[in-house]
Amino acid sequence: MCSTKSMALSSRFASPFVSVCSTGYGPRFCCLRLKIVYTMTTVTTASLSDALPTSVPKLEATGLNWAILLVRFRDAVDAKGFWGHFDGTTPVPSLSNPATSKETAAKSQWEKDERSAKSLLTQKLPDSTLMKVHTKPTVQERWEAVVKEYTEKGTYVQTDMRAKFLASRCPEKGNV
Repeated sequence: MCSTKSMALSSRFASPFVSVCSTGYGPRFCCLRLKIVYTMTTVTTASLSDALPTSVPKLEATGLNWAILLVRFRDAVDAKGFWGHFDGTTPVPSLSNPATSKETAAKSQWEKDERSAKSLLTQKLPDSTLMKVHTKPTVQERWEAVVKEYTEKGTYVQTDMRAKFLASRCPEKGNV
């Protein structure tokens, strides 16, 4: 138990968490006061924009789910407002010489959005594909490489070829 004398010592070693007690041999830290503070935290919208819904599947390395990922991924990224980074319709803002604060702010926002778009893409890629595309500087170049790879090897091509074949007809009075 801390005495009145020790309270006087504690003013020299002021801390909201520790009391100083005197035993006659110098100050002794004997009482621990814990102060628990409850704070309410909020989730910012920036962190929410960096995640895709669970309806967007992770791309399988074999490309078996490429067709459905292509549709769902595009819809989800478009809803977040980042699709322009993937298809190139949102180019890097140019800066004049000297750059105005408005131009600098626009470029900073574009770079932030580009990083978010890269994050969205990497969440849904298999590790083997990610290692192939991560050196590309823009999300547009990364996306083009992914589309090229999986369109060539995925079932999307097979389904598309089959649909075209089934839709083909011999011309009337044509020779087979």
